[in-house]
Amino acid sequence: MMARHSKLLLVAAALIALLVSNFVEFDSYFLIVIITIGINIILAVSLNLVNGYTGQFSLGHAGFMAVGAYASAAVTTFGGTRWFEMFGGATAFSMTALFIVALLVGGLAAALAGLIVGIPTLRLRGD
Repeated sequence: MMARHSKLLLVAAALIALLVSNFVEFDSYFLIVIITIGINIILAVSLNLVNGYTGQFSLGHAGFMAVGAYASAAVTTFGGTRWFEMFGGATAFSMTALFIVALLVGGLAAALAGLIVGIPTLRLRGD
């Protein structure tokens, strides 16, 4: 019963966000504030997963997020112009595809950094 309500709430929130984004023009300051709030929400929820559910203390998860953010920014900054030339300009499809590629590269870079740090750390014994 509770899962049904949460799914309904998620669908309603997505529908409201879609309607608002089509009819309301936001200024750049407001968008920067909303993006920063969203990033901090993602960090807080991920830290809650590690600390709250597993009981472990994480010191490096913000660092792994920074590695992923840098990798995705590098993909969009350095490869964006070539990407748009390949798809015939900055169309909605090419920008969406570049976002998905940057998202995947950022996730893989963060996972690789976690693996590089995690393998020696898991071999440690004691405090």
